[in-house]
Amino acid sequence: MTKHIAIIDVVALAGFGVFGYVAQMAERFSDGQMTTVSLLGAAGLIIGALANLKRAHVTDLSAYVKITNQRDTGPRNRAQQEGSI
Repeated sequence: MTKHIAIIDVVALAGFGVFGYVAQMAERFSDGQMTTVSLLGAAGLIIGALANLKRAHVTDLSAYVKITNQRDTGPRNRAQQEGSI
């Protein structure tokens, strides 16, 4: 599932780049064409951002990110007060 989300993310953000470039560099487009290109670029941005957030959320829930073993606050505070570093 993560691979599918990553593919959607890449394709959507690439579409945002392409349609954004076309919208910026176009000279002879009609108003309808400019609206279509702008809407496609905005859709690519929104879908890409949402897919990126979903991918990050799925990755955090999976075993890709290790959970750190933190010490209790007592020994940590004691070590900081002693100035052992």
